[in-house]
Amino acid sequence: MTAPTALRPPAAHRIVTALMAPVLGFLVARLLLRLVGGMPSWLAYAVCALLAVVVAYRAWTTRIELRGDTVVVVNTLLTTRVPLADVTRVNDRGRIEVTAASSPRATHLPAEALHQPWWAFGHAAEVYTLNREQVRGWRRRATEADAAA
Repeated sequence: MTAPTALRPPAAHRIVTALMAPVLGFLVARLLLRLVGGMPSWLAYAVCALLAVVVAYRAWTTRIELRGDTVVVVNTLLTTRVPLADVTRVNDRGRIEVTAASSPRATHLPAEALHQPWWAFGHAAEVYTLNREQVRGWRRRATEADAAA
């Protein structure tokens, strides 16, 4: 395959997302301390800080891996593997449409590396568009190779 193995959102967007995780962790810890009066404050801050570091790391490593017969979507909270045969299309909103053989309904898998946030413009918007086009091209080439074989 000539497609890259990993497609990522722009670094600036991953940095913003990763830096927001500790801020949200702090706010969640404050909320927990208000709602649960008997909880030790060090425990709430420690647990929320640990979870915030994990979420920040996952936000930084957000990507889509294009493999021979599988697409692996690594989002901030969830990693999903989808066989190529189940990928129907990639829509303009950055979601991968998946139709499993066992289900007649299509599901839309969100992909952070393809979904452009509302505040993206200029070069960042072009990166998201390029990522979507590369996934579409990878899918097209893989299905053509399967049809030829």
